[in-house]
Amino acid sequence: MDVNYNVADLNAAGSTVPVSATQTFEESLATFISVYPAIQSDFITSLAKITPNTEASDTNYAIASNALQAFATLVGNIASEWKNWSELKSNNTLKSGTNSYTISENDETYGSDKAKCLQIVVASINNATLLPTVFIPNSPYSPEIKSGEWTGYFVDSEGDYLLYANRNKYPQRTLKFSGLSLLSEQDGWGGVSIVRNKYLFGESGAETNSAFIYQSPLVRQKNVLTPLLVHTQELNMTELNLPGLTNPDKLSGYLKSLVLGFFGDSNSFDNVILKFQCNFSYTLLSTSNQEIVIPVLLTTPYAYSKPGDSNTNLDQLGTYIDNWMQGNNFTTNTNSDASEGPYHYNGKLNFKIEMFSNSDTNTPIAIIDDLYLPVDSITWTQS
Repeated sequence: MDVNYNVADLNAAGSTVPVSATQTFEESLATFISVYPAIQSDFITSLAKITPNTEASDTNYAIASNALQAFATLVGNIASEWKNWSELKSNNTLKSGTNSYTISENDETYGSDKAKCLQIVVASINNATLLPTVFIPNSPYSPEIKSGEWTGYFVDSEGDYLLYANRNKYPQRTLKFSGLSLLSEQDGWGGVSIVRNKYLFGESGAETNSAFIYQSPLVRQKNVLTPLLVHTQELNMTELNLPGLTNPDKLSGYLKSLVLGFFGDSNSFDNVILKFQCNFSYTLLSTSNQEIVIPVLLTTPYAYSKPGDSNTNLDQLGTYIDNWMQGNNFTTNTNSDASEGPYHYNGKLNFKIEMFSNSDTNTPIAIIDDLYLPVDSITWTQS
């Protein structure tokens, strides 16, 4: 089994290149589509008339022969270019990350009753440090965990193990990978091939002659899988452990610290593509829960680099919101004993942040909704 991470957009412009000096795969298909009607006509009018008694000097024989040769050339070109094109597609990746595993199902004597139990062994082919845990869906059995490690066996709530003889009653297998970071592995593309007849001699351990071993081609799902994480619980930015933040801080300081948190130590990309939405909300009464919401800002997706001295994009974003808030006199809450309106209590800036994949910039991978910042936690630039 192979698992690739951060696979480039297979439909992006420029993802295919000429693979020969003559025609690309697309050009071979176009040639076939345009030429085949004439070949088909020759098949019908001439090839269908060929019999064992037809002589080489016959006109139909010559036409049919040319038609067959042309057909074979066209089909051969498509087959040849398809191989190169499909290899190019599957190898068109961004930050490299491929893990290969051998997964085998064995019958092992295990448990208190020393029964022949199913043990699934996952071994890395390319020294991958991340190993998946296998689950058996639609069954009462769960992976047995001892000392924080999966033993390879499966046990039910009664403590009974799944026997090797009963393994085919639950034919499905699900692999789960833990410890992955969405910032580093933004998509995945798994593939499986099956090896049969490798061990025909039972417990002797002797491998079968390679001529009798069958291995199926690597089968993948059609599209790369991109996860989408959505967080809708309220988050107060002042209560988050954001790096490099002083509280209170300028608005641009909060934004820089937030984006810096997106990178993390494990993120291998040079930038994160983010879309910001901001609105201001307040209540007319200090004890009211009914909020009035006013839109402030909506940006298009933009590739933000790790905040530093030369990074001005987040400064500009913070300055725009800062100016809007001060221009509308929303930077402070109304005093509790105020006698004149308009009143605005419990003021806060609400942010919705969408993060997009670096390999497919049209695909969101994470959404943080209802991230808020109270106005009295901000150091306003002109106050």
